[in-house]
Amino acid sequence: MLNFITQGITIGFSAGAMPGPFTSYIINSTLTQGWARSIVIVLVPLVTDIPIVILAVVILRQFPPEFIRFIQIAGGLYLLWLTYGAWKQFRAGIHFN
Repeated sequence: MLNFITQGITIGFSAGAMPGPFTSYIINSTLTQGWARSIVIVLVPLVTDIPIVILAVVILRQFPPEFIRFIQIAGGLYLLWLTYGAWKQFRAGIHFN
């Protein structure tokens, strides 16, 4: 169990440390409106993500382990398909800056 918690913390930290559109929006909002008005925006993911995670766990617990394994395999195949498409674009010289 501790192994899963450690993996979750590691993945969560690395995903949270990478800047993205939401982080850019928070920085822009903080610089234009001040930190006191932007603190609400910072707390929005805590309010919106927790019910989504709870709902997903409750729904997925009702399915048999074979179906969960199928979802995992399908997700892995989808990631491989996305990777293959990105590799083809890279080989064709298509770069998005």
